Amino acid sequence: MNPLDHLIATCRRHGVDVMLSKAAPSIPDHVCGHTLDPQLSAFLKRTNGMSLRGENWGWWWYGLGTPNDLVESNESMRRIRDDFNLEPYVAFAIQEGYACYLATIPALGRENGTQPVVYLDTYEDLVVVPVASSVEAACTLLAAHLERAGKIERSVFEATHAFPWEIPDLVSADTALVSLLNGGALEAHVKVGADDYHQRFIDRVRHASNLRS
Repeated sequence: MNPLDHLIATCRRHGVDVMLSKAAPSIPDHVCGHTLDPQLSAFLKRTNGMSLRGENWGWWWYGLGTPNDLVESNESMRRIRDDFNLEPYVAFAIQEGYACYLATIPALGRENGTQPVVYLDTYEDLVVVPVASSVEAACTLLAAHLERAGKIERSVFEATHAFPWEIPDLVSADTALVSLLNGGALEAHVKVGADDYHQRFIDRVRHASNLRS
């Protein structure tokens, strides 16, 4: 089962509503001047956007020519938060209830075109932390997060299962991401703000990876 199908199956098993649509009619090669990630392009060929909505857990994945349009959402985010440098990122999903996104880093595309994924928080200070080595790896991470969280009270969920802050061990399972992190490739794109809580998350990912070795 591919990572997207695994994510969809996990959502349905845990009572998360899944809304898919027909394939996007036309998929651009570039978004906001950046090459579109091939795995994101494949996603749009499968479904033109996606809604995953549970009691404590939800994500909207952008489509093309939809209310949550990939191009318009990125352009709008750049206008609204022009005090941040959001140019290096292409957001492709928004976390329900938060000004937080999953975004690719096109500048770090590999030979096969796949791009690493960051969690981008624009609520107050700009916070950007790595969470997956690719869009497919992000699907795997979201499924693992949902499997662990299950159906629990929201107050408990926020304290013990907040994405991605309370799951550094799940993030560390992505060995390709850890290699990028340890190799310094992501350093210029990580923004931890004034709160060392975010830096500690990155340190905890590294620590969890060392425990796996």
